[in-house]
Amino acid sequence: MVLKKVIKSCMIKNEYEEFVEQFLLRVLKKLGDNVHSIYICGSIPKGKAELYKSDADFTIVCKSLERNIDKDEIVKIKSELLNEYPFVTKIDTTIITLSDVKSKPLDWGFWIKIICYCIYGVDLGEEVPELITDSELILSLLSDFEESINKLKYTLDNTKDKGDVGKTIRGYSKRLIRSLYTLILEDVGEWQDDILEMKNALSIYMKENSLLVDNLYLYYINQQSDLAAFESWADQASNIIYSRLEQLAASRNFIVKDDLKCV
Repeated sequence: MVLKKVIKSCMIKNEYEEFVEQFLLRVLKKLGDNVHSIYICGSIPKGKAELYKSDADFTIVCKSLERNIDKDEIVKIKSELLNEYPFVTKIDTTIITLSDVKSKPLDWGFWIKIICYCIYGVDLGEEVPELITDSELILSLLSDFEESINKLKYTLDNTKDKGDVGKTIRGYSKRLIRSLYTLILEDVGEWQDDILEMKNALSIYMKENSLLVDNLYLYYINQQSDLAAFESWADQASNIIYSRLEQLAASRNFIVKDDLKCV
């Protein structure tokens, strides 16, 4: 099944319009003609952002990272904007290149084509080939799963502040729910970027693990806080994901070998 774009039209609420415009103006002033295009995703372009609750997520595609890129300046821009627009809780900014998108269609190509909405420049998503919900896409989307989980585990083990522990658990549970959802992408046939929608889909397609998913979601919305219990649920979810990835990889290798026999 061919994946469709998550955000088909931009519906930024009035209170966020100036913030987005200022982000564009300041980034373009700093990076100049090295910027190919800029994208936004999440609740703001969908018109669902809530004041003092929602964050902003931008992706900047540059022609090259070898010139005119000062990440400290981007950090400074974000800091200034958060001071001027305190109703935005956080600003995440990813900087990639034209080459990243064109050479990695199942990675950055997926991000630009399916998740993001272009708010400046020429939409690179139009150049990315159609993406099929098959095992290749799933394996690619979860290729960094082990690395990211190990980082989250390390952070959780070495964080002492109670508030920071809560934030880490929320991010950890979000990553696990997104990864579990990725595993059922062939069944669902469409990408969701809303965690509640992901949870609801998982309740249908992974009924045997509905309790696990429900508990991860409770941690995500800060209605559970027991660290030891969370670590147990997290390990259970990770084992399911690792097992499924091994099955998908083995199946792919079998198909490749079988094809080679036919040559």
